[in-house]
Amino acid sequence: MQDTYMGIEDIEIPEVPIPARILAEKRAEIRRAKRAAERKQNSKSRRGISRSSVKKAS
Repeated sequence: MQDTYMGIEDIEIPEVPIPARILAEKRAEIRRAKRAAERKQNSKSRRGISRSSVKKAS
């Protein structure tokens, strides 16, 4: 005799594709975070030499 009921192991869950919009939003979020970090880094490194001191040296 064969079992007529399905066990949990028999259920197949199809792969659900992630909507492109959600992927795009995540990529944009990462891009914004990187840009903000770069801006922060650049503002720190520029403080060392001011324009007026560069003019005096040349």
